[in-house]
Amino acid sequence: GLDITAVQAPFVKDNGYSWWTMPPGVRSFNAKEYTGFEESAAKVLDVWKNNDFDLVLGHSQGAILIAALLALERVPYHPKRGYIMNGVSFPNPYSEQIDALTSDTSQSVLFILGRKDKITPNSSGEQLREGLAKAGFQVSSCYHDGGHGFPADDDEMALKT
Repeated sequence: GLDITAVQAPFVKDNGYSWWTMPPGVRSFNAKEYTGFEESAAKVLDVWKNNDFDLVLGHSQGAILIAALLALERVPYHPKRGYIMNGVSFPNPYSEQIDALTSDTSQSVLFILGRKDKITPNSSGEQLREGLAKAGFQVSSCYHDGGHGFPADDDEMALKT
């Protein structure tokens, strides 16, 4: 069977939730800090420490949060099957840590990027991919024709998600 554990971000934003807050006009890929990051990190790490995950998947800010935890070397363990980062951007406040990161593991990280993503520039996710590759992670990418979401079988389905 397949067991999925989802952790809800703690901050209410518009019609959903976010992992941190930022001033108007600031985006995760150009922010100098992520207000609320420690609260979110603690919430995710509490779940991570108390479960044996085969795979860790994050979307958008969730993927950035995973990247930041990797950069800060705070993950309790690497999941057996690695990481999937969908719609991710570079965790700008942690750029020095990404640049200094080294890994003695060949842990895999799959980047899923939408060619029509208007929320997160692919160049930002690609910058993170290159940083993790330099650190020793086994990285690969999957590009899809959609936007800032998960790949869909066809355009009609993409409009529904």
